[in-house]
Amino acid sequence: MKKIKAFTLLELVIVVMIIGILSAALLPVLTNQVLKARIARTKNDIRVLETAISRFKIDTGEYPPSGSDITDNVATGNGYLSRFLRHEPQAMDVDVGVHEDDDIYEFIMRIQEYWDGPYIEVPREQLDFEGYPDQTEGIATSLDETARSTGRGEPAGSDPNNQQILDAFREPFRYINHNDYEEYMGTERDPDDPFAQTETYYNAQTFQIVSGGQDLISLPAPEIGLDKDDITNF
Repeated sequence: MKKIKAFTLLELVIVVMIIGILSAALLPVLTNQVLKARIARTKNDIRVLETAISRFKIDTGEYPPSGSDITDNVATGNGYLSRFLRHEPQAMDVDVGVHEDDDIYEFIMRIQEYWDGPYIEVPREQLDFEGYPDQTEGIATSLDETARSTGRGEPAGSDPNNQQILDAFREPFRYINHNDYEEYMGTERDPDDPFAQTETYYNAQTFQIVSGGQDLISLPAPEIGLDKDDITNF
């Protein structure tokens, strides 16, 4: 009977070392491919949002409001964008007393006759039903302030004006209507930009959509401008 030759301990160690070396060499490549895929999907999601917003504008004559329904009057995420692109507006579900003014109520009264959506369908896994629970101006400045660190939430009982559409990095897009650039810190053109003399902001007459990218951070001007990895529609 022929004996079967077994591996020696040294041979097994060498095999494990080779596998380890190959894994270490391939990991950065695989990580880079995942990052590229997320960037590509986020860019595509922005194009889809632009199309939906344009259709909304054609029907109603207006762009959706900036930000979300939170306590601070800042451009937080895209809660109102999500709400008005995905759901039929109804004036009766707006408690005017909750808001500092009647802007959203008046907006709904103006557009509800012309709304012909929904203008976009968003998979449940791409929605955050809690928005920004920390309400720290709604713009992620560190991992601790991102929505991801506080959980995704559930649709039941959530605020429909604070449900966020997420990018491929699992963070809400930041959406600002051009009417709110100054108040909500829209992204300004670089001073060296040849159009900066007459146009302070990018997309001067439309809207801005920004993803914080891989580092999840997106700070608007005038603080530090855009991060180099931010993904935008301008």
